[in-house]
Amino acid sequence: MVGGQTFETRVDSEVARYYLGNYLAGNHSDAALDERIDRVYQSTDGHLPDRSELKRLSDDFSVDFAALYFADQIARVPVNRRFRAPSSRAYEYTRKAFPEGQVKLPADYEVLVVPTFLYTRILPPAPTWPYRGRRYKAGLTCHFVETDDDGPVESNADLVAAAIRARAQSGRRLIILSASKSGPEVALALTKLGPAETRHVAAWINAVGALQGTPLADDRAFPGVKIYSR
Repeated sequence: MVGGQTFETRVDSEVARYYLGNYLAGNHSDAALDERIDRVYQSTDGHLPDRSELKRLSDDFSVDFAALYFADQIARVPVNRRFRAPSSRAYEYTRKAFPEGQVKLPADYEVLVVPTFLYTRILPPAPTWPYRGRRYKAGLTCHFVETDDDGPVESNADLVAAAIRARAQSGRRLIILSASKSGPEVALALTKLGPAETRHVAAWINAVGALQGTPLADDRAFPGVKIYSR
């Protein structure tokens, strides 16, 4: 585990495997490695390593070790711990309240996904995305808006507005899901359409966006995730 998250993966060296599987778990069973890793923590004294320090760790140990150490140091920063605590509580509450595979929403809802900035370059090709043209385990049909991945907010908002308008005749309530840059695009699209053309929109979930949601949603949702519903 690193920063409260469990990893099941291969790593590039024995020292990285030991660090992830043993050292961070408090199982210090290799005195020589323990001493080397202890010296790393003592030398940084709680400060985040810079580029040169990460390069040195990569050379002395391995690239995966340096990356895992960097992640652990980030997780140890007090402000980051305070930020993650509400998110972890909300996640655990949601996981227990809505067990996987047991949540089935009414068939009269569907999802419209509006992608992030540079989604065609930093993510797998859009046609391979798991929610494109398929159904969530909750039973929702999903539709994907192919925006210009680095285009202006204004022109992408027109594409989003057209997609929202096109779903009005489906007979189902629409849940819009945006992420990062697509948050302002959805906001502008909804503003342009107005109440008359968005009566079929049941909710807007804006993940990792700069726009603010309602206080009630802020209290219950993950930090950085705002839910607008009506």
